[in-house]
Amino acid sequence: MHCLFYKSPHFSGWVRRFKRQRARMTGQLGEWIGVLWFSMRGIQVIQRNIRVKRGEIDLLIHDGENFRIVEVRTITTHYLSGSLAAFNPQKQRQVRKTARALE
Repeated sequence: MHCLFYKSPHFSGWVRRFKRQRARMTGQLGEWIGVLWFSMRGIQVIQRNIRVKRGEIDLLIHDGENFRIVEVRTITTHYLSGSLAAFNPQKQRQVRKTARALE
C-alpha cells in the first residue's frame, strides 16, 4: 500500500523536529547523569552549559584541587566504544578551542 502522507513536506518537517528534540533531550539526560555521578563522588559541579564564543562546555567541575572541563557524550546504543568513537580528533580540537576561550 502506498501512502502519500509520508512524503508530504509537513510530515518530514515534523519528523526532523522530533529527531532534533529527542537528541537534545538525550543530551540533557546525559548531562544530568553526569552531574549526579560527580556529586555522588563529592566533586563539585560549578556550572552547566557554559556558552562561549567558540562553543559550549557541558560541565565545569572542581575536584578539590583543579577546575576541569567535562564533555558529556550520551549514546543510545549498547556498545561501549560508541561514546569514545564520538569523541574524535575533530571534537577534541573543538573542546580545546572552547576551553581556551574561558581563559
